[in-house]
Amino acid sequence: MENYAEALIKGKVTALTRCIQIFGMLFGFVAATALIATGSIVLAPLGLILIFLMFYYLPNLSRIEYEYIYCDGQIDFDRITNGDKRKTVKRIDVKNALLIAPYDAPELNQYSGCAKKKFISGNLERMYVIVLQEEKGNLAIYFEPSDKMMELMAFRCGHRFIKKA
Repeated sequence: MENYAEALIKGKVTALTRCIQIFGMLFGFVAATALIATGSIVLAPLGLILIFLMFYYLPNLSRIEYEYIYCDGQIDFDRITNGDKRKTVKRIDVKNALLIAPYDAPELNQYSGCAKKKFISGNLERMYVIVLQEEKGNLAIYFEPSDKMMELMAFRCGHRFIKKA
């Protein structure tokens, strides 16, 4: 059996991200207009640079994707920003998982108070949770695995993997 699977999903755009974009653009526009209106040789170009940054960087805050790579019992959770900047956010070994279950499984109720990390698009039909024991306590990782990845995790974890009904 091949021990490799991957999945790529678009990240969920949160309300906070949307607010930062809107207020950042409003503030940037007002600040840039004020700098340009001064007519100063030094401040006017700063205003133009601010306008460029505002229209180039702020819209890209919502261009986030998550990639899950399962290989030989380990899962890497990578965050891809703007389609080119990749960072491995978390690496886990599924043999250390206390439980892997659909997000709405009743077995997860006992872990409701633990810390959470979400690498999701918001697709509830595919959302699973991995609960891990870490130094600071339990951690619940929300993600949306591919069918192949679920098959490999079920094989590796046995009774700790709960399949969606």
